[in-house]
Amino acid sequence: MAEEALKQKLWFYDKGAKAWITPEEFLGYYEMGTYTDAMLSGISIRSPLDAIESGYEQIRATHDKLEAFTKRVLEYYHGKIPTPPVPKR
Repeated sequence: MAEEALKQKLWFYDKGAKAWITPEEFLGYYEMGTYTDAMLSGISIRSPLDAIESGYEQIRATHDKLEAFTKRVLEYYHGKIPTPPVPKR
């Protein structure tokens, strides 16, 4: 499994731990007996670059929602909150 991941420049994703593991790390953990056969069923081989892109998409979506909400709040309060008078000198 690890050799195939290395060839394809992929990493392991442990769904249970929600963690990314390099092929080298996976080999070390596997050799130490960290993973049982049952745990291996929760591990997939994926592109870490796809995960990075997905993360940025989530950030962009959250940012867009925040911008829309901010605009809505500012428009709502525009003119509703009196501007304090400027003190005369």
